[in-house]
Amino acid sequence: MRKPEWPGIATAVGIMLILTLVIVGAREDFHLKEWQTLATGLLALLAAGVAYLGATANVRHPATLG
Repeated sequence: MRKPEWPGIATAVGIMLILTLVIVGAREDFHLKEWQTLATGLLALLAAGVAYLGATANVRHPATLG
């Protein structure tokens, strides 16, 4: 049985991110350039996790891949 998928979860997360940036970015004392390193680091960790899952998919589920 397949796990139920959440349709549109990526869209919802994207909208939340945009709204957060708009609300926080409207403040005079907030500068996005100060947070670029943190955002890039988190994105790199996420990309590494996706790459790891892709690289180990054959080991975790050998019957599902050719």
